[in-house]
Amino acid sequence: MRVLIFCVGTRGDVEPFIALARAAEAAGHDALVCSTHEHEDLCARSKVSFASVGESIADDPEMFKIASTSLAAFEAGKITAAEMQKQQMAMLTTVLGRVSLPHSRALMAILDAAASEGKPFDLAIATILGHRSIQPHLEARNLVLMLVDLQPIFRTNYGNLPMQGRAEGFLGSNLMWWYRKAIWGAFQRLVWGAFLKKNVNESRTLAGLDTLSYVSEYYARMHRAPTILGYLEELTPTPYPPKTNELRDVRAQGVLMLDDHARSKREALPADLEAFLAAGPPPVYIGFGSMRLAARHVTTVVLQAFVVGSSPPPTSFPFSHVCCAPAHVLPACARRP
Repeated sequence: MRVLIFCVGTRGDVEPFIALARAAEAAGHDALVCSTHEHEDLCARSKVSFASVGESIADDPEMFKIASTSLAAFEAGKITAAEMQKQQMAMLTTVLGRVSLPHSRALMAILDAAASEGKPFDLAIATILGHRSIQPHLEARNLVLMLVDLQPIFRTNYGNLPMQGRAEGFLGSNLMWWYRKAIWGAFQRLVWGAFLKKNVNESRTLAGLDTLSYVSEYYARMHRAPTILGYLEELTPTPYPPKTNELRDVRAQGVLMLDDHARSKREALPADLEAFLAAGPPPVYIGFGSMRLAARHVTTVVLQAFVVGSSPPPTSFPFSHVCCAPAHVLPACARRP
């Protein structure tokens, strides 16, 4: 199977996906890493096929200007930490908007060239930062997108929302769940109107697709994909899907990649998964800033794949903490709807 892996960001952000490409090739697949030009040498040293999609986000002159300005204001006590985070998030989204269309054109050319050579891709893997550039082209070609988000998101008992807290009792928990869902929905609509709508529709027009008017249409398409998330067991001890009807037709299957202490308390892993874990470098935990954990015994990553039992393409809910091992899940994810 041919796998296209699209990742943007710093070296620490891209390294895990190069490791994923190597693991996919070790499992018998043909992988191509598509990223910005500064990561070409890293892919060459890793002996992974590489295709450039153009300029890096870091090349944008406004990026560090806004980031340093907001940091200086925070250190001077002029703004709060939350205000600094808002400014930097807005900056990142704006910069992504400027670079996403050139990336989208480059990816379309890569996909078309592969198809003209009689070697089309069967599956695409993209990061949260990069999926907007590639998703329309995959939708136009009826390809499966595996969405990868390795940023730590606080988990709750009411679904995986970017907030933390707990309300005891049936009434309290359900009221809080709906409250959080409403807040998150409002945030999605705000981001859609302020930043995403124009950029998303530019890429969709380039791919020959209809434009989207509502944020619900965008997120419905974006989440038609399995989701890979990495996190520490201390932060998120138990994998579970959020309480939502959107997962009513989805069943979870998979295996666990556990540290030595936790592994001794559970069933043995399949032999081929043990071989997969032993073959590559230690697992990498990606947080905000890309923290590398040198020792595997201190790392816990949950490997789990969602498989849809009915007609829709593979589906997940945003921020559902699931993860998969390439050798086990790539063939299953390649099934067409």
